[in-house]
Amino acid sequence: MNSNEMFKIIDTIAKHYGINNQKEMAIEEMSELIQAIQKLKRCPMSVESYRKTLDNLVEEIADVTIMMYQLMTLVNKRRVHEVM
Repeated sequence: MNSNEMFKIIDTIAKHYGINNQKEMAIEEMSELIQAIQKLKRCPMSVESYRKTLDNLVEEIADVTIMMYQLMTLVNKRRVHEVM
């Protein structure tokens, strides 16, 4: 899947569920990201454990990024980019 197709799907999902549902989902995903970061800080130094924890962190970063794109779709991408 290319980027354009991915963003089209993200936009469709965002519009389907709406701003209220996606705000709640974004909060949940950000909470999971915070937990993954905290876990990485406390992670024992075995290679296997570290990799597993890092993989979880990467997954949570992806989930939060998707939710941010959805919120941008729902509030106004142009305004977000202007502020950036």
